[in-house]
Amino acid sequence: MTKKEIGGIVILAIVAIIVVIAEVVAGPNTNTAQLPTSGQPTAEQPIATAMFYCDGGKTINAAFYKGTSTPPSAPGMPPTPGGSVALALSDGRTMTLPQTISADGGRYANADESIVFWNVGDTAFITENNAQTYSNCSTANPANASSSPASAGYLNGTYVLDGKSVTLVSGRAESEAAPGSASMIVTQYFGNEASGDLNGDGVPDVAFLLTQSGGGSGTFFYVVAALKTPTGYQGTNAVLLGDRIAPQTTQIENGKIIVNYADRNPGEPMSTRPSIGVSKYLRVENGILTEVSG
Repeated sequence: MTKKEIGGIVILAIVAIIVVIAEVVAGPNTNTAQLPTSGQPTAEQPIATAMFYCDGGKTINAAFYKGTSTPPSAPGMPPTPGGSVALALSDGRTMTLPQTISADGGRYANADESIVFWNVGDTAFITENNAQTYSNCSTANPANASSSPASAGYLNGTYVLDGKSVTLVSGRAESEAAPGSASMIVTQYFGNEASGDLNGDGVPDVAFLLTQSGGGSGTFFYVVAALKTPTGYQGTNAVLLGDRIAPQTTQIENGKIIVNYADRNPGEPMSTRPSIGVSKYLRVENGILTEVSG
């Protein structure tokens, strides 16, 4: 073997020793499956997760994902969000819903909007075919009964819908559509609450939405007020918003209730997705909920 060949072998041996020493000092490579250090989630990683506890012992396990928004389809329109939510419901169903445009909070719906998941802060609810199936959901500990909206007195109040008194029990009431009829008219708490003084007594009152269905295909949305008194809550008359609308937000500002929702153009079929923004303004005048100008 020549001196040149021996020298080459020695150099290769030295390189191999250096590589082994470097691996021992550095330790095994454990970073191959780590998340990016930029703090930005990957496409597979949720940006947030939450467990919501609902009426009737139901739960919603939600994982929220971020996506790329789609530019507005027309001037003055907001961009379409690209996020989604993966839901695991206590009834065993799982589903992933894309995010849709919403004036407040997060709104997620399937293609025909037969299932809609709403999330505002630490609260949520689910509607299926315009009826709430998961109601009064909150991340709060369900053992704390005082924090549950179901314990609120106004969910056991009496309200007047279309001239008829309806008394809620835990946010729900049922009555026969006609004497002896098997069809039931169901009135129930929908949500979209707002709190504020509505009658000038300095005490916070509550405004919220009710739905009524039965005896037909419609689901009619109403807004009502519950006035706080020393002995509980006094319900008002209900003001009709529309049939199968898409509620957005409810606010109380300077004693005025503002209800924002989407509706259809006159003459459009009910199968058309609500897309026309509507704001309705109301005040309590002498105990009567009355529509006023904006």
